Amino acid sequence: MILSQPAAKNINVLLNAVNKGMEIKVDKVFPFSQSGAAYQYTERDGVTGKVVIEL
Repeated sequence: MILSQPAAKNINVLLNAVNKGMEIKVDKVFPFSQSGAAYQYTERDGVTGKVVIEL
């Protein structure tokens, strides 16, 4: 497992890109209680966007 902390510079680059029209495709949203299912979902073929876990 790799743990990292978000760098303000990286977050600003991402926010600027989104503000300029970059779109982020969300494939599926899972509640936190289904984190395991979310992980399993990412392992299958055909996932084309981000998988989000809501807190």
